[in-house]
Amino acid sequence: MLTHTREELQADYLRLISRTGDEPGVLIIDEYSDDLIVARTSFVGSGLRPEGMIAGPSLFMVVDTMGYLVTISRAPRGSNGFTTAVAMQFLRSAPMGSLRIEGRLLRYSKRAAVIDTLVFSDSVDEPVAQAVVTYVPVLAGD
Repeated sequence: MLTHTREELQADYLRLISRTGDEPGVLIIDEYSDDLIVARTSFVGSGLRPEGMIAGPSLFMVVDTMGYLVTISRAPRGSNGFTTAVAMQFLRSAPMGSLRIEGRLLRYSKRAAVIDTLVFSDSVDEPVAQAVVTYVPVLAGD
């Protein structure tokens, strides 16, 4: 069950990272439901390899951030979360530009949130990366 509205989750995330949402790598939530969170970001001139491909650490950052957003969306207000594991597959090169990141909750408990994440590039039909991210929710009041 979701504990935040889309707008609250977006505002809390932007406050946490102290950014406006216009910078490369900052996720902007487009869809938000019990089953799925979809966000977008772009990398143009930052976070790139010399060939104009989005660097692996930049892709890692967006899947880790999606794991955080999905975890916090289920946790009581004022909670936090920390990454404990990431299993990531880089499936194909991600050209510079926009990315769509999908996060699906696989399991949520007081001890762990497990999130399946897919990353799509606007210029490639199939996913460019997939990851399973595990977070430990640190619940408010614990």
